[in-house]
Amino acid sequence: MTPTSQIVGTQAVLNVLTGQRYKLIPGEVKLYVQGYYGQPPATIDPSISRKVLGDKEMITCRPADLLEPKLDKLRDEIKGVAISQEDVLSYAMFPQVARKFFEARKRGETGPHRKDASVKPGAPADANVTKRTKEAKNVNLNELRELIKVLDQTDITEIDLESDGVKVSIRKGGKVSATVTSAPASTVAAEAPQAAPAKVETPAASASVAAPDSDLIPVTAPMVGTFYQAPAPDADPFVKIGDTVKVGQALCIIEAMKLMNEIEAEITGEVVEILAENGQPVEYGQKLFLIRKK
Repeated sequence: MTPTSQIVGTQAVLNVLTGQRYKLIPGEVKLYVQGYYGQPPATIDPSISRKVLGDKEMITCRPADLLEPKLDKLRDEIKGVAISQEDVLSYAMFPQVARKFFEARKRGETGPHRKDASVKPGAPADANVTKRTKEAKNVNLNELRELIKVLDQTDITEIDLESDGVKVSIRKGGKVSATVTSAPASTVAAEAPQAAPAKVETPAASASVAAPDSDLIPVTAPMVGTFYQAPAPDADPFVKIGDTVKVGQALCIIEAMKLMNEIEAEITGEVVEILAENGQPVEYGQKLFLIRKK
């Protein structure tokens, strides 16, 4: 998939999810229409470009002429976790995602040499089989319980995850299985709970039950992705609790398929609560903010 086809495909999906054309527009679509990716092969419909750009004007010069030299600044921002020039370039293109990956790599949580890797290169074949079997048996039960709890609290009926040779499948009313794909004989299964979804009470939830406020309007995630409160790691958040926002003001970014989608306020009001954590995944329909309508 080329970058341009990914941009077009994502916009098409957002049109379907929101039920309205160009209600939610990724930043990359705006840059493309504005001319920052070069001249398009055909003329863009003026009504669409105006809807996408608002009061911004299309550029008429060479896009690269508008770029400020940033390489030294980027190197300084990512020093301590970047180990190559490629890392710096990755950070330049995807600052939020790249920093998170580099920090995990520094902690030894990624790649074949991560700290929790149970199979060491060069180990005997029979030892590898033994270690894979132990790996399947030692699946983190706490993580499985958390996955089951999350599944029970959503409308999702099935989830499949696979990482480092271990495949986990969770189905409501079914079984949770962990299987080492390279050793098919090693399988661990546990029954998923049949009881009603567990209720996890939080202070925010208790307050909302005790004192419902009809003026509080939730802002929900229009897609699955990663929630970011700021446009860049070193930037201030779009909004903070207590801020007054206007219609069309950016509240956050949800990154999906490496595209950054700004979520905008649809009402004027005060930000009362931020319900999502920065850098954490969110699901479709999940509440991100509570705004008191003015």
